[in-house]
Amino acid sequence: MAIKSFISRNSTQVIDDPLPPCWHRRHPTADETVERVGGGLLSTGPQGSLGKALVELVAEAKDTVLIATFLFSDADLCDALLAAHARGVRVYMLTASSARLTSQRDDDFTAQMIADHQRLLDRLAGKIVLRSADCFHAKFVVVDHERAPRGWLSTANFNPALYRGRELGLELAPPTAQELAAWFSWGFWTCAQHELTGEKGRLRAVDQPPVAAKVPTGDGVLVTTPEHQILRAQLLTWIHTTKRELWLSSYALEANHDVLAAIIERAKAGVPVTVLTRPRPAVRDAVVALREAGARVIAHDTLHAKAVICDHGALIMTANIAAHGLDNSFEVGVVLDRTAREALRQTLSRWIETFPWILSLGGPRADHIGDIWLADQGKDDGQRQVVEQVVKKLDDIEAEDALALDDAPSPKFVRPAERQQLPVAVHYEWSVRAPHLPKGAKPLDDDTDAAKDEKHTPPAFQHKRQRYVVLEHEHDASAARARANELGAKVVLP
Repeated sequence: MAIKSFISRNSTQVIDDPLPPCWHRRHPTADETVERVGGGLLSTGPQGSLGKALVELVAEAKDTVLIATFLFSDADLCDALLAAHARGVRVYMLTASSARLTSQRDDDFTAQMIADHQRLLDRLAGKIVLRSADCFHAKFVVVDHERAPRGWLSTANFNPALYRGRELGLELAPPTAQELAAWFSWGFWTCAQHELTGEKGRLRAVDQPPVAAKVPTGDGVLVTTPEHQILRAQLLTWIHTTKRELWLSSYALEANHDVLAAIIERAKAGVPVTVLTRPRPAVRDAVVALREAGARVIAHDTLHAKAVICDHGALIMTANIAAHGLDNSFEVGVVLDRTAREALRQTLSRWIETFPWILSLGGPRADHIGDIWLADQGKDDGQRQVVEQVVKKLDDIEAEDALALDDAPSPKFVRPAERQQLPVAVHYEWSVRAPHLPKGAKPLDDDTDAAKDEKHTPPAFQHKRQRYVVLEHEHDASAARARANELGAKVVLP
């Protein structure tokens, strides 16, 4: 029987550190699969249904095109506007100022987006009337507003979000399109700060109109302007008096905004509240407050749609739940009719079931197996994977004695550095090896004579001040132990 020269040892250490608030993956991140829902409602996706609808609308314009957007970089829509100008249609655009665009600080807002925006505006210079302001954020298109108004409201900017974001578009009834055109006119004359000249990239300051613009009087469009907070007031009225359910979708959520406070109050009162948003550090405080209040918070990597469903009705809007959206921006919202409301309900219900992320307030790692996204970090640095365990190989340990491998002390368990993987436990593996006779060891002075007398007595050696008994055969183990005890020696292998 061979002498046992080593044994394998292991130990599993559970990591008790709780996770901070995080998004826990439920499903893979996927594009929209149902773009045409009905009721005049479109959802953006790879088929480009909303983008095509906007292009078709502009292509059919006979007199005027009124277009408002925060960002503009869709080449097909730009071509449609140029074609409209070429056939004599008057085209007017409201867009965000350069100062507003460059002040954005967000992982999802890039310098390339601004460059693409400016490039298409240069193509339009001298062919359309374009005005900009810090407050412009609404997105819509209305054509032929004076004699045959038609239009679309969009939560998406007119850029690649029309094809790869989670957005909503609403076809407008003629009266609503006409009222939206009136608000466009009011913003054009009242809010605009600069106007694009015929030269590429050149802007001039806008003079104040000789007569104050007329404020629209209809109730089909809810607005935010620097002078009006109609949209905010309607949301607060609806939310405060909702008792059965509340669904909200918003890209931005400000923790200290009155509307968010109203939503939190409803959740605390026991109203079932579901909030859809995009995982970003900027919404961390708001979503944690919502979840602590009892709301369900679900997210998608590309969500940008803004919509509300509650006891009193439903609306789609361009405003985020934030000050620059409900207090001092230029935004629009439209209350949905019964058919569109049901279409929105179907869409949000599908999103609630299929969106990839659900907010967790954190806690034990064992409750979060799978992909997570730390709520206070961006997409590039915040995603982690929680795994059951990782295995860490440790250096071998040399036992004090070849016959006491099981008595060797455990090594120091150093927790491995955590990068992408966060283990629930670390499984450490190592070997305990038997000591060997050190080089330079010499036989004890009386060992040669003892060997003559006892043929199978294990030999003894000394190295420096330490004595050793060499175990050469498994069957000599008892004798080796006895002699080691007699000599105050350690049992070692040859």
